[in-house]
Amino acid sequence: MDVHNLCFVLRRHKAKQSPRSLRWHLEPGKPIRATFEPFGIEFTAPRSIYEGDQPREIRQWGRRRLLILERLIPVAREFRVHLLGTGMPSFWVADLGPISFTLGLSGWTANDWSGSANFDLLAPRADVDSETQRKVLLALQGHRLSTPDDLAAELSLDRAQVLGALSAWTQAGRAIYDLNKDVFRHR
Repeated sequence: MDVHNLCFVLRRHKAKQSPRSLRWHLEPGKPIRATFEPFGIEFTAPRSIYEGDQPREIRQWGRRRLLILERLIPVAREFRVHLLGTGMPSFWVADLGPISFTLGLSGWTANDWSGSANFDLLAPRADVDSETQRKVLLALQGHRLSTPDDLAAELSLDRAQVLGALSAWTQAGRAIYDLNKDVFRHR
């Protein structure tokens, strides 16, 4: 219902002047609020409680692209939103029962955040030798999917080393992070 109301406001109000952002107001344990700029329309999502531990305010541009989710509203069980920060990508996960749909939106409408913004620089960095990287990849390949904690326990490695190895394999295209299941998958 909250995504329906969000899309309803977007359909009813088309901005012709700047700023055209969606400002998220996040307070721990409280319903999520959003302000549609430049209209000043405040939207409260009573069913969506912010589970973070610190209050945050995040601005998201290119909000009209969220209308892609409209067709999923009748069949979705729930939506989860992952906001990485102001100007950063956001990920919208629709639970459709046996499958899920993940919509990733760049923080800027006209930018390619994966290349020009060096988004990969945000990944954990750990100095991991090639033998450790190989062990992590073989373990991931054997399980097909796994969490960093499970791999660290299995290989008797520090979690930071496993994350560093997984980051290297993700950048090399041999592993992928599944946001919906919170696991890494072998490719």
